[in-house]
Amino acid sequence: MISALIKTMRPRQWTKNGFVFFALMFDKQLFLREPFLRTLAGFALFCLASSAVYLINDIADVEADRKHPEKKHRPIASGKLPLKAAWLAAILLVAVALPGHAPGQRAHQDQVCQHGQRNGAPPAGGAGRDELVAIVVGVHAVA
Repeated sequence: MISALIKTMRPRQWTKNGFVFFALMFDKQLFLREPFLRTLAGFALFCLASSAVYLINDIADVEADRKHPEKKHRPIASGKLPLKAAWLAAILLVAVALPGHAPGQRAHQDQVCQHGQRNGAPPAGGAGRDELVAIVVGVHAVA
């Protein structure tokens, strides 16, 4: 069941979350320990959030997937991953990913926004981590 869960979490798609490292590269902080570790944590949280979306999507589409010639082999549609286990995993992933941030994260977000504004980006207008997570989760749902 663990391998079915991991397959449903679609780790091959996690490479999309690597975009969070671009900010470090452009800001020339990629090789600084603290910013790198903070960004690595953000990458991990995005991976958990996107995996939750994949689980919820497969749960919602289970009946249609069972009738599809290729998708019927997906773990939830085929019964290799029970619906209850998929729901539990999705809830746990959301519970970890959304509130999961390190102490001082808000200060780091403010620094990132200030750096972006100094370099021509528009003001954030109060947009915070939750809005960013919602955008990323939405992008993964569409992708």
